[in-house]
Amino acid sequence: MLLEKFTFADEVMALRRAVHNRLGWTYSSPARPPDAFAPMNGYGMVVTRGNGFYFRGAVEGLAYGAQNFRLTDVTAHKIEPGKYDEEPKRAGFEGAIISLNHPTAFQGRTIIRRDLRLANPKRVDGMKRVGLVDPTFERVFEVFSDDQIEARDLITPDFKERLLAFNDAFLGRGVQLAFLGGRVHIALDIDERFNFNKDVPAYDFRDASGSILHEIGSIFTLLEDVQTLQSRIGRNGASGADKARHNYYTELMQLLIKEIKTMEGDYKKPSRLQEDLRDTHYMFCDGIKGLLSPRF
Repeated sequence: MLLEKFTFADEVMALRRAVHNRLGWTYSSPARPPDAFAPMNGYGMVVTRGNGFYFRGAVEGLAYGAQNFRLTDVTAHKIEPGKYDEEPKRAGFEGAIISLNHPTAFQGRTIIRRDLRLANPKRVDGMKRVGLVDPTFERVFEVFSDDQIEARDLITPDFKERLLAFNDAFLGRGVQLAFLGGRVHIALDIDERFNFNKDVPAYDFRDASGSILHEIGSIFTLLEDVQTLQSRIGRNGASGADKARHNYYTELMQLLIKEIKTMEGDYKKPSRLQEDLRDTHYMFCDGIKGLLSPRF
């Protein structure tokens, strides 16, 4: 058995951590801000109308191709309700920032923001607008960089095509990217569905494990899709690279499904809880369900 045996008497998070450990990933909640947060906030890509952000959780490890990644939940503080409001209002960015190593070396800064039409600035923190002569792409995105040649090397025709396809498939409110410090950082403005601490009831082990597997499957789907934006295609071409990536995550999910079933015998309800609370103690995060079209 590849997963360690766990007794679920003390920690609600034990099952999630066991699965992350099996994958060689590290899960933390709450989390530190991602490295790209401060600059992306300064560039107007991740903003709030409130008084700050929560960093509720993060997952980091190796994705397909031994590619290092970090996925962080970033959510603007809600604005407290006014006199006639029933609940706090959305205050800005709600979603995730995922950072991956980039296979192509670069020295400068290049960002891809949502196109703001007439509100587009001429410069962003000293970076000039990059004209790509691509009306389809520029109806959705606006590019700024401090190295025009390098920006065009990074934003190839194939990259633009894949980013537009990703944007169309993404179920959130917006996708923006920043090439900084040798990594690509992708900001996905989703909504409160992405929250490592949003608990849903799990009345027994199978219910709990189903929630965790759904969460992991959503992360696999996200990784598979964002890796299409910047992974090396190789000699088998784009379709071959996409197939290999998809097969990797599918096979890994099948392995996890088999392994997690072996843990059911180790599941114990916490005796220290009141009798009427024992069946609902295990509350597992809804995670990032619904980020993209489900595959698992």
